Amino acid sequence: MLSTQKEKKDLIQKLIEARQSYRDIAKIAHCSSNEIARVKRERMTETDTNLKGKSVCSRVFDSLQKGVPLTQIVIDNDIEPELVIKIQEKYLNLIGKGKIVT
Repeated sequence: MLSTQKEKKDLIQKLIEARQSYRDIAKIAHCSSNEIARVKRERMTETDTNLKGKSVCSRVFDSLQKGVPLTQIVIDNDIEPELVIKIQEKYLNLIGKGKIVT
């Protein structure tokens, strides 16, 4: 059992980042889907604030680092899919995995 609300929120955030389903998160953290959605919304707001004013490339790199699917990156940043693919290639080159793609 989690002793504080902060510990519970941290656990929920960790499970969200691990891409667990709402059902699994609810079972593990003993919470409702509404609470999970609230924590997820708060986290997205914090991320948006941190990336506000950053370039499109920086925002896409951040999303790629977090494992966000390319389709969601296109939607979130309102940019062309071709641009996301070009930025992804640059990202993969920077982390040393560019040769795998080519």
